[in-house]
Formats: sequence, structure tokens, C-alpha cells
Amino acid sequence: MEPLDVLRLAFQEGRAPREVPERPRKTSSPEYAAWRLLSAWKEAGELGADHAVLLRQLARWSPGVVVGTLPEQLRPWASRAGVRVTAAGQLEAEPFVPTWLSDDVLPPEGVDRSPEERNPREAVDAEPFLGAFGYEQWQSLAQKEAAWCALTAPPRSTTLIALPTGAGKSLCFQVLPRFGAGLTVVVVPTVALALDQWRQAVARFERQPDVNPLCYSADEHAEQVLAQARARATRLIFTSPEACVSGRLRAVLDAAVREGWLDNLVIDEAHIIETWGIYFRVDFQLLSMLWLGWMSRPECQVRTFLLSATFTQSGAGLLKQLFCQSESDWRESVSQRLRPEMTYFTKYFPDEPSREQAVLESLWKLPRPTILYTTEKADAEDWGQRLRAEGFQRIGVFHGDTPAARRRELLEAWRENRLDVMVATSAFGMGVDKPDVRAVVHACLPENLHRYYQEVGRGGRDGLSSVCLLLTTRRDRLVAEGLTPKLLRPENIQERWEGLWSTHQPVSEDEYRYKLRLNARPHRLMGERTYAEHIRWNKRLVLQLSRAKLLELRDLHWEEETEPLPGQEDARAEWLEVRLKFPPASPQVGELVAESRKAELNELYEGLNQMDEVLAGKDCMRILLRRVYGRDKTQGTCGGCRACRREPSGFFCPKLRVIPHHNPSAPSVVVTGAPAPATEGSRWVRAFREWYRRGLRRFACSPEEQAHLLSLCARADEHGRFLYRLDVLDAEPEFDVKPDEALVVLHGSGLLRSAFDLRMGARVIHLVGTSVPVILDTHGRWPLESQGVSLLNYEAWNHVH
Repeated sequence: MEPLDVLRLAFQEGRAPREVPERPRKTSSPEYAAWRLLSAWKEAGELGADHAVLLRQLARWSPGVVVGTLPEQLRPWASRAGVRVTAAGQLEAEPFVPTWLSDDVLPPEGVDRSPEERNPREAVDAEPFLGAFGYEQWQSLAQKEAAWCALTAPPRSTTLIALPTGAGKSLCFQVLPRFGAGLTVVVVPTVALALDQWRQAVARFERQPDVNPLCYSADEHAEQVLAQARARATRLIFTSPEACVSGRLRAVLDAAVREGWLDNLVIDEAHIIETWGIYFRVDFQLLSMLWLGWMSRPECQVRTFLLSATFTQSGAGLLKQLFCQSESDWRESVSQRLRPEMTYFTKYFPDEPSREQAVLESLWKLPRPTILYTTEKADAEDWGQRLRAEGFQRIGVFHGDTPAARRRELLEAWRENRLDVMVATSAFGMGVDKPDVRAVVHACLPENLHRYYQEVGRGGRDGLSSVCLLLTTRRDRLVAEGLTPKLLRPENIQERWEGLWSTHQPVSEDEYRYKLRLNARPHRLMGERTYAEHIRWNKRLVLQLSRAKLLELRDLHWEEETEPLPGQEDARAEWLEVRLKFPPASPQVGELVAESRKAELNELYEGLNQMDEVLAGKDCMRILLRRVYGRDKTQGTCGGCRACRREPSGFFCPKLRVIPHHNPSAPSVVVTGAPAPATEGSRWVRAFREWYRRGLRRFACSPEEQAHLLSLCARADEHGRFLYRLDVLDAEPEFDVKPDEALVVLHGSGLLRSAFDLRMGARVIHLVGTSVPVILDTHGRWPLESQGVSLLNYEAWNHVH
């Protein structure tokens, strides 16, 4: 039986269903809404507030659907959610058009209208090697380009990869262990993301047990993971920056570099290095110092990958500064497109009570799953209590102080649809693959547009529209302002530096290189901060000095302490090696960083100005967001904001763009008599294996021939071990070719005339099938002859090449 049929029967019997049908694939269908209600009812055993909202979701997604008579237990809750049943047994619910949004032009179908498809369909057929991961298609040409860029990155290179949320960014590092024998380490910002990525990887590599993905954190399994890493019993580890920089995993990674076993360092959600890395997760930026130490070793062959859905212009520049030694080592695959799924609504409230009522009304009307964001942990707890007082039970509360075990429980329940609302701070949601989130509500004011965009982007990952409500007050702005100026003041800089410098010891013969003990305490602050706080502030100081180019970070290591300081749990101390570029005894260190500190503060305060513009609603969100992420590198679209509703122009979402790089000096050759795939399949398969043996990896063909050629490639590579790509060539190429790659154009059943104008990569080879005549022009010349291009027969080309 279908979910709707089961629901009608359960309502008729007045009891929870014994069995719930399988989850429908389409997350916008009435059957899916009915399935959520049935699952929640079966789990609870009785009906309440949560089920009334899920019933409303069904009513709004399928107006007039017949459900019969509501169980008595559900009726008062349904009334609160604005749901009723007609005499004919039809379900009805008025659109959610809140009066407090009267200054906005609201759609007549309401804020809670049924979700609609927003992402363009842009999947393309995939090469056989991707079948090992269970995929027959790339999600887009942009994903294919990014994955190829990762797979073909040379040793010691750094590659920045940007793909929109939901566009398959994780595949870019999941494919790395398949075509390498060494270790891949993926650094992630949260435990939630590490666990989520690890679970995905376990499923992906089910048929490759030697990869054995592991997740390392400082828990009861830490020693077991370290032992497997030392024994090379894993080739993929997910972990935190702290574990790499100053944790026990550091020694394992250092040894892997020395032994040439560490192949890839991946930093996922790398955009946060610019923000979290300055404030409370400084090890994200200190990771670059560890990386520099590795790169200084001639045996190091590590490839570095920086991944995110969105990079601000300043963020990309910082990453290049931190993780790039020369321009030739830096590569980019950037396909940034603004999320088309978000529909934005904003409201500034004069006081807390009116905002509280608006949030509660929204949570009684909006579809599920929903995330309610706050900035402060105490607010998250308070909202959890308020919602429970309203009668909601299927809620979770997730913030920075949530214990690790409880985090795992909440994430599992969230993934398994046992929770409908997650009340959370920014600690929740980053990279967590929950595709069907239908609403994101902010009962706070994010300190900048980047944070806000990241958080609303946790909705609509299934490509369907998602509601974004920003409901804020004056108090929220004060909280946001308090988050911003966390840079040390000039007088604190001087005190902190003097405390650090008092511990200095020279390193090697370099008179400017010293090591500093990071647990140093300024004399005035001896009893005012904890041991851990002193370390965090000292790390912030050295990072601030580094950004001002007053010192270079060289290394971080641990040494045994003969007399541990009060509050020091470990009998070891962290020592930071630096190379100074200023007089260390200067009494004016704070003034030396004044200019760079002012520039950073201005940039931080600009974030609040961005949020003011969002609340004002004068400019489209597309315009505001492209200012942050770069007009040239970001494709614009808007799923709906106040400016768009004021002057509607119709929704449009462009396909993800790949920018091809042309090389006018790339030489070409035309080869006739090549195997014809349509009539000489077996000969073509043998030839393809030979081409691959010679190092040819890039192929292009007409759209009509791609499917047949892919099937022949699969015959040539029965086990999916060949690494190559076959692209479709229309009038204009929608793919890129790197300067060191040769492109082979396959003219199988007819000449691709536009292909003769291609100038890409290192060279272009035109293989013309045996049945294709080389048509001469009016002057009796073959294609490209006028440009000095040779015409070879296949046997001669085989002999020469």
C-alpha cells in the first residue's frame, strides 16, 4: 500500500500503523509528507503537536487530499496548526501569510508553499571507473571537471576546488584512494561532519576493503585508529586540525611524509580557515605551518586540496598565501553558483516577545525538517525548552557544549528522520548530508553574510525550494557585534608578546629563528585566565603577527615539562618555532600590527553592514552575495527575496559553468584510417588500450557517439582501473584541458568540423575513422593544411608516436 492509503486506514482505525511503507524517493510528493507523518506516529505511538504540523505539511502539499476523519486525539493539535477536515473528508490548511511580514510582498500561495524543483538537470554519462562508487553519471560537467582536477593533480601541488552544496564535492576526495596506494587524510571542522563523511566513505569503498576508512578523534577508539594507521591498514582517515597539528596523530603523519606514504591532504570546508582559524580554532591556520614543514622535505610528495562550496575573495587569497609556495604549484577548479533553492524572508522586531511569538507561529506552520539557528548556546537551550512547552517532542538541541556522545545520537536521529526540528548554533550542520531540510529559521543575527549563507544553505540540498526566515532583534545585533572584534588590542599584543618572548630559545644557526613556549603567561594576567585560554590567546597573537608579515611560522612540537604549570593537564608543553622579521625587544609591537589590525577589523565590521543590507531588502540577494564571493567567479541566481518579489522577473538558474582555457600555440595533427568504433569495435578496443598505454587520457567525441564509445571503453577496461575521460564536443567545448594534457578528438562516423578550430592543452590529435573521407576544401586542401598541420595515416602515426 502507498503511504496515503496507509494513513487513511490508520485514521479510520484510530491507531498508529503497524507497518510503514518504504520511504518515497521524491521528497516533494504528498506520499513523502504522508510517510513522514506515519513514521512519526508509529515511533511515538500517540498523536501530538509534531504530528499536527506534519499533517499540515500534507495539506499544503496536496490541497484537498481525502484522509477521512481525524482521530480525536489529533484534532486540538491540528486546529493549532491551522488544519481542518471538510465534511467530505478533505484536508485543508490556509497558506502561511504572517501579518508580521506585512512590509514584504508575499506570494499568494504563502511562505509554506509546496517545494518546487530549482536545480537544473545537468547530469552527464560517466566513465566506467566511476561505477565502482555506484554511479553511472556525473552530477554535472563541473563535478566531472573538479574530480579530474583532483585525480590528475601533480605531487606537491595545491588545488582549490569549489562546487555548490549538493553538487557532489565529496566525490573529489573519495576517488583519490582508488587511484593511489598511499594515505589520504581529510581534515574536517566538526565531529558531526567527520562522522558523516566517514559513513559515506565506508559505503563507497565496500568493494575495496583495503581502503578501510577510519575516523580519528580523541575518544576511546583513538589508540585503535593510530595502530591501524601505523600499520598502514587504512588509506583514508577523517580527522580534525587539532589532531594533525598538536595531537597524537601528528607523529603518524610526520612519519608518513618521511616514508613517502602520505599522498593527499584534503581540507574540507576550507572557507572556515579565514574565520574560525582566526578566533577559536586557530589550529586551522597553524595547519599551514605543519604543511610548510612537510613541504621542506625533498621526499614529500603530498598533494593538497582545499574544498568548499563557497570561497570569499579574501578567503581564497588567504588560502593561497598559507598553502602555496609558488604560482606553478597552485591550481583551481572553481564552479561557484549561488544556491537557487533558497527563498528569503526577513523581519526586524522591536522587542524579544514579538519575535518569540513569530518564531513559535512559524514553527507551527512551516514544513519539516526544520533548523532553528541561534548564536548563543544558552538561547539554543531556551528555545528547546519553549518548544517542548508547546508540545513538540521530535526536537533536538545541538551546540558547542553538547557532549560528543549526545552529538552522535542527535546526528543519527536527524539522519534517520526521528527528529523534525533541530535547534542549533553554528556548531551544527556544516557538511552534514541531510538533503530534505525544508526550512531554516534564524532567531538571531549572524555576524556576516557569509555565515548566514552557509547556514541557510543547509536547506534544500535535494534541489527543491527551501524557506529561509531571518527573524532578528536589537539584542541580536549586540550579540553579533560582540562576536566581531576578537583581535588583540595593541596593549594586549605588547603584554602577550613580552610573555612569549621571555620563553624564547634560539633554533639552529639562523639568528632570527627562535622557539617560543605557547603556555607563556603575561605577568599581569597570571591568575586571570586558565591554562588553555593562555595557549589559545598566544596562538591568536602569533597568527596576527604572521598575517602582518612580522614573522614566519616554521614548526610546532611538544616537549616534556619538568615543572608543569597550574591547570596544565599534560606534562608536556607546545613550542612554536618562528622566524622573526621585527626587533623582538621592541616596546611597540602593538603599533607594528596597527595597520593590518585596522584592515581586519574594518573587514569584520563590514560583515554587519552586509546583514543590514539583507534586512533592508533593497537589493536582490544575488547582488549582495556576488559582492562577497566575487562577481567574476560566481554565477548568480536567486530563488526569491524581497527585492525579487517586489519586481518579479521570473526564476532562472544557469547550469554550472566550466571555463575552458585555450592555447593558441597548441599543435595539431590529423590522422586518417583510425579504427571506426561503429564497425570495428574489437579493433577499436585494442587500439584504445594502446592509446592509454602511451599516456593518452583525454578524449572527445560527438554527442551521438558518446554512449557507444563509453561501452567500448568499458570493454577495454573491464575492471574500471583506467583513469581517462571522454567528453562531448558540440560547437563550443564545455570542458577544460590542462596545459600538459593532449586532447584526442574521435571523428568516428563523420567529421566534427568545429573541432578543427580547437586549440587546447599541449596538443590536439584528430583521429578520423576508416569510413570517414577527408573532405577537401575548394582549394583541394585537407582540414588544417593551410595552417601547416600534417596529415598522417593511422599506421604512420602509430609508428611515429
